[in-house]
Amino acid sequence: MKKKLLMLAVSAVMTFGAATAAYGSQWQQDSTGWWYQNDNGSYATGWTWIDGKCYYFSDNGYMAANTNVEGYTLNSEGQWVVNGVVQGLKITTEQKQVMETLLSPIIYLDTFDKKEFLVHTSSFLDADLSNLLDWHLNNTYEKNAIIQNVEANEFGRSFDKAEALDHLADMYGKKLSETALVQDSFITFKGDKIIITGADGEGVSTPSLTNFKMKDGKLIVSGSYKTEFNVEELNTGGSVIATFIPNKDSFFGYTLESIQGY
Repeated sequence: MKKKLLMLAVSAVMTFGAATAAYGSQWQQDSTGWWYQNDNGSYATGWTWIDGKCYYFSDNGYMAANTNVEGYTLNSEGQWVVNGVVQGLKITTEQKQVMETLLSPIIYLDTFDKKEFLVHTSSFLDADLSNLLDWHLNNTYEKNAIIQNVEANEFGRSFDKAEALDHLADMYGKKLSETALVQDSFITFKGDKIIITGADGEGVSTPSLTNFKMKDGKLIVSGSYKTEFNVEELNTGGSVIATFIPNKDSFFGYTLESIQGY
């Protein structure tokens, strides 16, 4: 199934492909040209973010300059430009919204009895992914939907099962098999649809991401969060840092790697 991309042309840079480590590395030059040496001694290839600017390196590692690559213009310094203006890292409103939405259930579940936490998505089991999908479908509304194909009627809301599973994998980096889906009093399955007939009545965590930067080829985002539980005395808040891996196949251009709260 073809995924619906949220990114506009201004954020198309993140469809270039996997970025290469840059932080702590160094530029090198010889009679042929410039290349960028990574921390591990290898050299950058392909599209690479360095200090907030985007460059293209050939397969032999040399930087391209004063040319067009895959429809993108590079200036004499090798930096991606549009109408002569160097393009920096851009996160669209839609991308920010998806990031905040996908972080919400993790923050909520991990701040119930503690404020400091560190979660790596690589540790997620099918049960964790099933709970996350349950959360997102129960809290998906038109204004902030991460699942695009939603049909509502007097019996509840209906979601495309394949799209829901694809988007879940885009967000958290792991595919949940259909056999691992769990039905409960609010969720049932009918053919290629997931039917939501109620809400679980839980509290909610609301992250607000304000800072975005590239480091070691990954997107580091940070901000604050507020968590409201059913018992007001338990309400809490704090700071959060999340690491996203650029993913050209993801519907929002990234996949979550880890999140830390404190």
